[in-house]
Amino acid sequence: MPRESPKPDVFPQTLHTWIDARLEDGQLGRLDVNNHIMTTYALPLRIYLLGSSWRRFGEADEIINGFFAGRLDKPDFFTQWQASGKRLRYWLINALRFHLQEQYRRGKRDHVDVLPDDPDEAKAHRDFDRAWAMSLIREACRDAQQHCAEEGLEDHWSVFHQHHVEGVAYRDIAAAMKISPGRCAVMSRTATSRFKQAMANRLQLDGTPDTALNSEIDVLLEAIQ
Repeated sequence: MPRESPKPDVFPQTLHTWIDARLEDGQLGRLDVNNHIMTTYALPLRIYLLGSSWRRFGEADEIINGFFAGRLDKPDFFTQWQASGKRLRYWLINALRFHLQEQYRRGKRDHVDVLPDDPDEAKAHRDFDRAWAMSLIREACRDAQQHCAEEGLEDHWSVFHQHHVEGVAYRDIAAAMKISPGRCAVMSRTATSRFKQAMANRLQLDGTPDTALNSEIDVLLEAIQ
């Protein structure tokens, strides 16, 4: 994670607040943003690539590394993203496709202007969405667990994790912790609110507006079912 990534309980007041602030801090801030992008999106982009017809173009990790090296340091890369209004993850997919097309044309003697449609594109997008959703949820879990620890709510997080991740019934958790099942449910709801807050914070970094946060969370949770 970036050195100065936002606290999980901070909701930026405008889109991309943390990214904007880091970019204004010069080269070190830009390195933090680039590190966040590579940490968060490298695996989903790799899965997208492997699910598309571009998988025949070369070794996936080399392609993704070359894409990041060629795009992230462009001075206007993030300005163009913010002006586009797109979610960052979809902006990155489009940028990756442009990168691949450039590499393809550079290697072709006849300089093909239009590449054929990719019959695997729809599935590749679904694979990407699922991988990105799972990555974001893992990061949100880590953020929320840290937040609960800072608040002295370790037991609340334990109940949440046991019930929602491990599938343990409240009555069994309650018996082990010597509390009532009703108390378990209350503790889980407290941790759930921290988890959803952490998810919302991560989604805002991807460019999700405040008005769409709840619906986007629902879509993410559905994507991993």
